[in-house]
Amino acid sequence: MARYIILAFTNPVEGREAEYHHWYNNIAVPAYKTIPGLVHHGRYRIADVPKHYDFARDSEWQYCSLYSFETDDYEDFAANAGAALAAVKEYSFSDTIDKASFFEPTFVQMD
Repeated sequence: MARYIILAFTNPVEGREAEYHHWYNNIAVPAYKTIPGLVHHGRYRIADVPKHYDFARDSEWQYCSLYSFETDDYEDFAANAGAALAAVKEYSFSDTIDKASFFEPTFVQMD
């Protein structure tokens, strides 16, 4: 079975950070936990630490959430995830997330 990770890089809309955290903690995370096989590994904020390399660029994101799942059929997993989220009446993509900076790549394990 292939192993995948999803990294959700986000920023709140300016002036709406408290609403953004409320949505993530009280709507999004419980909704994501209804997706069969999806493991939520937590939410993270950018650390105020020195760069590891001088040439590294600054992060444009303040927050990252990490998820993982295993499947032999990515399209089937995605369809089931969509159905699970659709069944959670409180869930919708929050307008407190800055959509211009939203980035959510999915990676598959190489080995």
